[in-house]
Amino acid sequence: MKFQPAIASIIPEEALNKQWNKWLKRAPLRPTVVNRTLSPITNLLFDYPPEVRRHLQLTIDYYLSHGTLPILQQLRDSFDSSQQQSKSTTSGIASIPGIDVVSCGYDIFNLSSKNCLLDLTENDKNTWIDANNNGHIYKIPDGFFVLSQTDLLTTYGSTIFSNLSELWQNPFYAIEHDSWGFFGFGASHSRREIIEQYRYKLAWTRQQVLLYTLSISSFPIPRLHKLARLAISKLPSSFDPRSTEIWKQFFDAYGTHYVIRSDIGGLMLGEDYFESCLIEKYNKTWIRDQLSIRYWFFGSINEQSEQHTLKVDKIFKQNSISILKLIGGQDFVDVYDKQKWLSTVKNRPQPVSYQLAPIYTLLSEGPQRKALEQATIYFRSSAVNESTPYVQRLQNSPFTSPLPKLECSVAQLRKKRAKVQ
Repeated sequence: MKFQPAIASIIPEEALNKQWNKWLKRAPLRPTVVNRTLSPITNLLFDYPPEVRRHLQLTIDYYLSHGTLPILQQLRDSFDSSQQQSKSTTSGIASIPGIDVVSCGYDIFNLSSKNCLLDLTENDKNTWIDANNNGHIYKIPDGFFVLSQTDLLTTYGSTIFSNLSELWQNPFYAIEHDSWGFFGFGASHSRREIIEQYRYKLAWTRQQVLLYTLSISSFPIPRLHKLARLAISKLPSSFDPRSTEIWKQFFDAYGTHYVIRSDIGGLMLGEDYFESCLIEKYNKTWIRDQLSIRYWFFGSINEQSEQHTLKVDKIFKQNSISILKLIGGQDFVDVYDKQKWLSTVKNRPQPVSYQLAPIYTLLSEGPQRKALEQATIYFRSSAVNESTPYVQRLQNSPFTSPLPKLECSVAQLRKKRAKVQ
C-alpha cells in the first residue's frame, strides 16, 4: 500500500491501522493531486481561427502516434488519411457542406454565423450529385435546393475600397427584403479592425472557385426548427425600448438576419492595407500592378510565369500590410501551388458569399413580426450609435502606425508632378 503524501517513518505491517490514522492526520497538512481532468491545449485557442486550432490538433495527433514532430507534408498525408477513414466509417449519405450556414442566423455586427433557424430534416430521396467530385452524393434537407456551377474559376481581380459602404457592398454580401440595406454592418468595437478599416485604404485581391449554390426555397419557406420556434414564441408581441433584455438574448443566439443563399467553394483572399497618400503619390493602376505581382500565384498559368519573374516595388512593400486568407480546401497547403489547393476544395468547400434577409421576414404579418422588426431596427441603430463615437475617438487619438510615414503634403505632390511634366 502506498500513501500520498508519503510517511517518512517505517511502521511494521501489523501497525497498519495506526499508520492509516497517522496518514489521515498528515494528509490535510500536505495535500497532493490525486486525479486530473485534462483538456486539449487547442481549447485554449478559442479566439484563434479554426485553421490554427486544426493545425495544432493535427500536429499533436501525429506526435502521439509517431513520437516525432511532423513536417508539413506529413501533416497533409495524415489529414488526407483521416478524411478517407472518416468517409469509410460514416454510414449513409453525408449532408451537403454549407448546410450549417444556409438557413442559420447571422450577426451583421460581428459578421459571424449563429444558431440555425430552419428545420433541417433530411431524407435519402432528396439528394444531389456533385459532378465535380467523382459523383459524390449528398443529402439535401426538405425545402432546400442546389444549383451546380459549371464555370469553376469565376473571379479573379483586385478591388480598392474607399469607404466601409463599398466594403460591405461587395460580392460576398447581399441583402434582400430589407429597406435598411447594410445599415449596422460591421459595427463591432475591435480596436485592430477599426484602425485598419478607418486609418488605411483597403485592397482585396481574390481568386474564387464556385462549386455550387445552396439556397432556401422561397415558397414555401421550410419550417422553423422547434428550438427557434420556441424562442420566437417567447418574444413579446410589442417592442418596448425600455425593456430589451429578452430581445438581446434572442439576437445573441440567432443574430438579426439569416442566410437564404450561399455560394459554396473556395476563396484565396489577399488583404492589403496602405495609406491613402499612396494613391495620391502614384495611382490605382500602379497599386493594382503591385498587387498582381504580390499575388502572382492567383492568376492563370500564363500570368504566373510572367509575374513570378517580377518583384513588388520596394515603396509598396514598405508602405503596405499584407494578409493572405484561405477559405475552403486544406488551410495548410502550399499557397503557391494553386492547383494543389484547388484539388482540396472539392472535398472541403465552404461558403464564400452570403445572401441575407432579416429574421422577421420568416414570420407572418402580425404584432409579433412588427415587434421583431422594431427590435431589429433598434439594435442596429444602437450598434451604429455606439460605434460612431468610438471610431471618432480612435481617429482623433494618437496613433503609432506600423507603416512608415509618407510625405504627402500638397507642396511635395506639386513638386513631384512638376518634375514629371
